[in-house]
Amino acid sequence: MEDCPYHTMKKRFPGYNSTDGFSPELLKERIVGDHITNYMNLLKDEDEERFLRQFSTTIKKEKANESYSASFLNANKIFAGDNFQ
Repeated sequence: MEDCPYHTMKKRFPGYNSTDGFSPELLKERIVGDHITNYMNLLKDEDEERFLRQFSTTIKKEKANESYSASFLNANKIFAGDNFQ
């Protein structure tokens, strides 16, 4: 087990850090894709050229102003079935 590079990393997943512990809100933000929407908005405000380059496919599909939450929630419901809330 000592050869495993992840052995020293305790509880490494979104929504957890060693200072604050577990945050269900932060985990849900990652699960539903809010972090992508937040990043898109930040990039659009700070560096329009990079935003256009990085999200060109999304822009072409005219989905740049949409939230990813609905799509991610739908995908999670499909994978988890009735168990997903």
